[in-house]
Amino acid sequence: MCSSGLGQFLDLRVAVLGNVDSGKSTLLGVLTQGELDNGRGRARLNLFRHLHEIQTGRTSSISFEILGFNSKGEVVNYSESRTAEEICESSSKMITFIDLAGHHKYLKTTIFGLTSYCPDFAMLVVSANTGIAGTTREHLGLAMALKVPIFIVVSKVDLCSRGAVDRTVRQLERLLKQPGCNKLPMGVASADDAVTAAQQFTQSAW
Repeated sequence: MCSSGLGQFLDLRVAVLGNVDSGKSTLLGVLTQGELDNGRGRARLNLFRHLHEIQTGRTSSISFEILGFNSKGEVVNYSESRTAEEICESSSKMITFIDLAGHHKYLKTTIFGLTSYCPDFAMLVVSANTGIAGTTREHLGLAMALKVPIFIVVSKVDLCSRGAVDRTVRQLERLLKQPGCNKLPMGVASADDAVTAAQQFTQSAW
């Protein structure tokens, strides 16, 4: 628990995993900046720390992004030109996203992020148009080996057909049910589903 200008607030750490080009940094950019991407990666630019990351669009280092919620449950982010300090002061709950590299070349950096920053949850981002590819299985295995509760976000659903999205979801369900994972996948399509899923997390059902 940490303290802010409003008293005590809950701070959760979420490690962001997924294969290169799955849309991790773009997703975080949209969530924390409050602006949709322009289709060419503008949303992720604020997250990159090195020139080669901007040039390639690929994360190679560990970066931290924050997202706050006030006492009414409303999002508090950088959309109104707030500073990180102002976001903390205006929030009663905070999520710190730990953006990790997706490329196999930077796997050691990703492992360092998972082991050093003690995330409460892991968010595995899977692109709907490529499905389970590259380091997706490795990242899932790392989170499970470290016993970090994991949830999966299917990204880029606007770039492909409903059939392609359904195929990716079925792929993920099969993977999660395989020996070694033995998880019971639960789809989240509404606010009620999200509440139920959150309750399942506390019971270690995932």
